[in-house]
Amino acid sequence: MLFTDGYDGITDYLAEGLDIRLNRPVTAIRYSDRQVEVDAGKPLLPTGCW
Repeated sequence: MLFTDGYDGITDYLAEGLDIRLNRPVTAIRYSDRQVEVDAGKPLLPTGCW
């Protein structure tokens, strides 16, 4: 597979609809079979369900 525009397209696609916040310290990560939650300050940021 050739990505002529770089690999950014993959991460951009996977991040669609997610609340992505950069440069914030992560203090906890919780996960289950259906969901991942990342604590990066207030409020808790759910990453979505599969």
